[in-house]
Amino acid sequence: MHDWYWRYQQQNDCADGKQLEILMDSGLVQVLEYQVRHLRQDMPGECAFSVDDAEFFNTVIDYQEQYSPFSPTEQLLIALHAAAIARFGKPLMPQSWHFQTGLVDPWPNEHRFCALNSGFAKGNFLIIETDDRTALCMLVDPGFEVSTTKVMRRYDVIRVLKDRLLSSDFHAVAATHDHWQQFA
Repeated sequence: MHDWYWRYQQQNDCADGKQLEILMDSGLVQVLEYQVRHLRQDMPGECAFSVDDAEFFNTVIDYQEQYSPFSPTEQLLIALHAAAIARFGKPLMPQSWHFQTGLVDPWPNEHRFCALNSGFAKGNFLIIETDDRTALCMLVDPGFEVSTTKVMRRYDVIRVLKDRLLSSDFHAVAATHDHWQQFA
């Protein structure tokens, strides 16, 4: 990973609108699914994959090796997209109103996989980062219907209040007690 680089191309150089890619030391280039609207405005043209990027990437890979149902290739792509959004993603405001309230409080930090339920669908997500009140979540399912007008695609991110996080089948959170809301 010491020879990996992020490369950001100007929009007029990209026919498909995808502008961020990672160049790996083996000569492999992986185009990431993020368009300009997902990324910070101060994107560098090219920069090294930092020690922090490598640490975060390895943490996600190690976690997935233990809990993910995805193939090694899919795990690699999930980890690359997670590292990209952790480093270059735009700040997002919570959009919790789309999702049903969860029953896990407090959310255990060792659980990176979670689920969100929009009432239209339940989707599996990877938690990229958290603060005291919110979690930045990246969709790992192929698609997820948030509302009648909003559908997320794999690797899309959304910030929600932690009280919206639900246990994922990938790494289930042990139920601490029954709660009346589970029957609502």
